[in-house]
Amino acid sequence: MKVNEEIMEASLMISDYSSVTWDMFFMKKPVLFYQFDYEKYEQYEGSYIDMETQLFGERALNKQELVHLVDEYAQHDFQLKPYYEKLHSEYFKYTDHNNSKRIFDAIEDLN
Repeated sequence: MKVNEEIMEASLMISDYSSVTWDMFFMKKPVLFYQFDYEKYEQYEGSYIDMETQLFGERALNKQELVHLVDEYAQHDFQLKPYYEKLHSEYFKYTDHNNSKRIFDAIEDLN
């Protein structure tokens, strides 16, 4: 199955550091960041965002935290929490199907 099809069918995504989480969040679906190896990741990879304060989903550092968060979202039909709803509207100015048109128009305006 293709990743985009999986995202469309999923109710929640669990990931570590993958940028595919942005696609899930764009669709207003919850993302959980399971970062059991956070210290190693920071040491060897680093990140363009602060993983402790700038994530657009909740963060679990161990299995118990992750299971608790999955259960919590399942009990609420996998809806985004109000904080992440607000964050979504701040991150994404447009959530329609006109991105290609806006890009085309912007290129046209350069001429």
